[in-house]
Amino acid sequence: VLPFTLQDDPSKIYGMYYRHPLDNASRAADEASRAYFERQAELEHSDLLAHGMHNIRLTAWCRPENENGEYEADWTALQAKLDLCERYGFTGPYATSINASDIYRKHVGSAWGSHTADAQIPPPEYAAELTRMTQFIESEREKYGWPVFVYYPIDEPGRDPASVELTRITLEAIRAGGGPTYVTASPEHEQFAPLMPHTNIWCTQTFLPDRETVLADMAARDVQYWCYPNKSCGECDHTTVRGGRMTYGFGFWRSGFVALIPWTY
Repeated sequence: VLPFTLQDDPSKIYGMYYRHPLDNASRAADEASRAYFERQAELEHSDLLAHGMHNIRLTAWCRPENENGEYEADWTALQAKLDLCERYGFTGPYATSINASDIYRKHVGSAWGSHTADAQIPPPEYAAELTRMTQFIESEREKYGWPVFVYYPIDEPGRDPASVELTRITLEAIRAGGGPTYVTASPEHEQFAPLMPHTNIWCTQTFLPDRETVLADMAARDVQYWCYPNKSCGECDHTTVRGGRMTYGFGFWRSGFVALIPWTY
């Protein structure tokens, strides 16, 4: 191990997909269990920080509109997570999942399936309500002084026409509500071209598109490129040392990407 310490680069985000113990704490049946999960969260945030991580994925979950056109939300767990992030010096923007799938189920009558495998084109009421939900969450974020949320409604959408159109409608609706968007898809696939005008952050595998394409696109418009390497990808499942070191070291530095957010802690 060479005897030098790497400097931090404040222009880069080192994040993590993370199953948060405070979600378990909020559902705990007794005080001892709640204390266990709260301590787990403290220890894991300390560990993340020790490994250079200062960002995690979050969830801002609320139900679809009720019969009065209102949203019901309990932000207790989200506020506790953000308080913990602040205490450990974590910074945004945070990739934040929202409950687009229940709005879709409400208006379509069925789920869109794993990675939108069962996607149908939703009626206009879906997009209209999703826009209103985004406006509601954004107003709450501003009211409570929370960091920037980058809205993450669908995980790894499919490339078939119905999936792409559902994703396009979804991202467009969120942007109409004032929220920046985050999509786990690779824009080098021509099928995803319709998503380009509605995507603020592309979160892709390692490291595509190439450096020149990424830097040119980020210079031309309001878009960033994040990367989520994971245990199922080639860089770690059969080239553990060479692939892992390239991904998390020189490869990331050379890629032009803004963030690493591995799946999963």
